[in-house]
Amino acid sequence: DDTGCNAIIARHLELPDQHKLVFNQAPPGLAGCIVSAGIMEELALRNRLSTIGGLLVYQPHAPQHDPIARSINVQIDHRVRRSRVRTTFDAPRYRRLLRGALGSSAAANLNAVAVVEKLERYAVGNPDELPRHVVVELCTRRTSGAVSGDTPSRPDLEPRLAARLFEQIAVAGDVVVTFAGAGDPLAHDRFDEILRLARDAGVLGVHVRTELLAGQPTLDRLLECKPDVVSVDLNADCPETYRRVMGLDRYQDVVSAMHYLVTHRTRLTDHSATASLALPWIVPRLLRGPDTAHDLDGFFERWQATLGTAVIDPEPAGHDNPLLPVVVPPAVRLDEARHTMMVRSDGSIPVDDGGRHSAGNIAQTPVAELWPQLLRRRGQRVDDQ
Repeated sequence: DDTGCNAIIARHLELPDQHKLVFNQAPPGLAGCIVSAGIMEELALRNRLSTIGGLLVYQPHAPQHDPIARSINVQIDHRVRRSRVRTTFDAPRYRRLLRGALGSSAAANLNAVAVVEKLERYAVGNPDELPRHVVVELCTRRTSGAVSGDTPSRPDLEPRLAARLFEQIAVAGDVVVTFAGAGDPLAHDRFDEILRLARDAGVLGVHVRTELLAGQPTLDRLLECKPDVVSVDLNADCPETYRRVMGLDRYQDVVSAMHYLVTHRTRLTDHSATASLALPWIVPRLLRGPDTAHDLDGFFERWQATLGTAVIDPEPAGHDNPLLPVVVPPAVRLDEARHTMMVRSDGSIPVDDGGRHSAGNIAQTPVAELWPQLLRRRGQRVDDQ
């Protein structure tokens, strides 16, 4: 392919001293990238920026032109660039996809557009047998008043039911779990037991999303579970905004708790706490809206410079927001609907974000049966629209 690996190599050879990192925007598996020996030496330092993502993302302390607009990015067909398929061979579902879509045909003679089209057609008719991302709600309690409206009241998730769920989804080999929902996961009395159950079952990744309004004993329990990512709903860059958005005067408590996690997490290198490549990743988050508009720039620059991680979340649909809306591309929304399942603390499976319709309950039905039912219900709702 004239825009694939051969083109990436040719682009590097044009100006080796300037093109030290060369890539394209193809889906994972359709093309590689070139990393020079000099950059590999920098990555070998193993600080928190020692990743390919760290080289490409905007860093406030070292601004650069967007790499995508530079010559180190080999331009490709828009149909390939926008595709949501994954063509790696590293999990059973992707091996089935590649074998089913391409079979024994001479795939090497197909260009990237043809490969993507075949994969997309096959994926539509042969959906995944299990979800790739499962959002698990542990309880419906939280400390702050950030959630507007009536908070639903559901029983806490029972560890026995959670263990059944994790055993069923982990067989896919690549499922990641986010602990989130109406309540704060850390408000569940046995949250650490449930996180360990996910790990023991073989879940590939564990992500905890929390307000982090917790004392040191709870933080120690969280660290002992060894999650991969801890997202913190900070939603402010100063105490005044935090008080207005969260309804509490505890901004500094949350920042102190984040500092505790950073200094006590598992370091993978000998660098200082904030510079170290360490687990879990600590990700401060801010919900974009009129109450946080003045904090957006300071929040992003502060935490991107401090931890290398900062997320600005769009405000949920249906909220009165005078800011320009963040438009999620339809292909992204559809991709999430095809690959994400939420399990509420009572075991029910909501069909959509509104939660008014349920596809069933994991207490009565195996996930392998619930998942295709959920996909059918979601597909019907899309057709109705």
